Amino acid sequence: MDTLSTLSPVMIWTIIGVILIIVEMFSVTFFILPMGIGALITALLLALTNFGFPFQLLIFFVSSAGFMVLFQLYIKPKMKRGKDQKTNVDRLIGIETELLETISHNKPGIVKIDGKTWRAKADEDIEKGSFVVVAKIEGVTLTVIKKEY
Repeated sequence: MDTLSTLSPVMIWTIIGVILIIVEMFSVTFFILPMGIGALITALLLALTNFGFPFQLLIFFVSSAGFMVLFQLYIKPKMKRGKDQKTNVDRLIGIETELLETISHNKPGIVKIDGKTWRAKADEDIEKGSFVVVAKIEGVTLTVIKKEY
């Protein structure tokens, strides 16, 4: 006798749901996960009551669509939020700091940010002790502008 025909509809929906969730783990698109959850919801409701295949499909499609909307509107945007944060040296742009050595036309100065010293240059002469803002980064040299009050 065929193994598939001996499985109950609850087991079939459960297997489909688990397979879809496992596939989602490798795709991380949040497109397949709602269908896996929909299949598991269908299996749960089918275990509680008995209804025909057309109604099983309806439950699967409605619950999958509902979870897809939930993921796309609420969960996926929250997961993307961290990707817009500046990292590494890019986060230094816009930071205000004190100039430790004077910047002159042909000689860079020194600033300290987060305990690290950086070479700093500017389009104008800036005296030691002035506050500057990091405008851009070129290699290991920060381009700064004098903070206006």
